[in-house]
Parts: sequence; structure tokens; C-alpha cells
Amino acid sequence: MNIFSLVFGLLTIGGVVYCLGRLLISMATGNWRRTLKVWAAFFGSLALICLLLWLGDPYERTSVTSPELVGTYRISEAAKQRLSITGYSDFTGTLTLNHNGACSATRLPACCVHGGDESHSHFRGGYVSFNGTWEIEHVSDVFKVRLELRNLTVDEGSREGMYDSITLTVVKGQPRCLAFSIFNGDFDDLVYEPQGMDDSKRGSSLLPEVPRESSLQ
Repeated sequence: MNIFSLVFGLLTIGGVVYCLGRLLISMATGNWRRTLKVWAAFFGSLALICLLLWLGDPYERTSVTSPELVGTYRISEAAKQRLSITGYSDFTGTLTLNHNGACSATRLPACCVHGGDESHSHFRGGYVSFNGTWEIEHVSDVFKVRLELRNLTVDEGSREGMYDSITLTVVKGQPRCLAFSIFNGDFDDLVYEPQGMDDSKRGSSLLPEVPRESSLQ
């Protein structure tokens, strides 16, 4: 969770509490005109909050098709910086989604699979390779990609905590990007971009470290 998300959340809660308090006071004093104004302000604030949340939502919730996601993905610059802090140095790994539902990966940072923030956990480095299958899921109104992992190997690290199945979240924009989840008390995103992504679009789909609804299974 970054400071922007924390401040925004606190301001949102504070605004709702203030409006409810004003509403209760107005109703208790019998000032119905003020009550109506407070009602209008309250619902107007809720509408504004919903609009801001919708505009700031980085995840795809409308429509995703398999052909849009087929391709090879590499780590984004923002994710490189995020992982460099924890000691990762090799960012040559790729994730490939094929037309026939097969997938493969080479030398992905191990945290992409075990899901732990290595600056706050006992996991320490390593790079994973695997093959398997992939499919699109629609979970909690968000489009995700489920990877079923097979033949997983770990270089320079341990298999401890590795999952046999993980989910990535589809990020808005064209071309599509995919976000791995890491957990540090809340869920943060490590964005992978399509190989050969136009530099003019690079960064438009990068996510800050924000909390999100996600699950590792």
C-alpha cells in the first residue's frame, strides 16, 4: 500500500463520516431544509468518490479475449525498480501465453510464484521456469489469467512456498499487460508488458504499488 492510497482512503472515510454526522445533527434539530442539503451533499460525495475510484481503477472489468493476451511478456521498468530493492538483478525472464492454451516461463523472479514481498518475508531470491496451461477467469468483476504450473524449476533459490496455480490480473489498455501479485500486508502488483511494446505506450499501463483485490491460490 503506498502513501497515496492510504491518504485517499482516509479522506474518503473522513468525508463519509462527516456527511453522516451532519445529517444526524440536522435531523435531530428538525432543520429539514438543512437535512435535504446534507442529503444532497452526501450522495453527491458518494457519486464523486465512485467516479474517482472508477477513473483510477487500473484493472480490466469489461471484456478480455484470449487472442488479446497471446504473446510474450517481459517485466516493466516499474517492477524492475521494485524488485531491485530486494536484491533481484536478472530481469531477462519472459512469460509466454500461446494460442492453444499452453504457457511457459523462463527465469521469472521467484516472488512472482510464491507471492511474498521479499523485503518483508523469509523468501530470498531465485528464478523460476515452468510450462503449463492458461485460461481467462472473471473473478470479483475483474478479468484474470490463471496459470496451472507444471515442471517448475528454481535456479539460485528454493521451491519453498511455490504454488502449483497462480492468477494474474489483466491491466487496462492496449496492448494488454498482466500483473503478478506480491503480498506485504496488502497486495501489490508487478506488471509484465508485451514484448515489443511501443515506447510511446510504455508506462501508461504501469501500476503504482496499490492495494488490490486479488488472491493467490
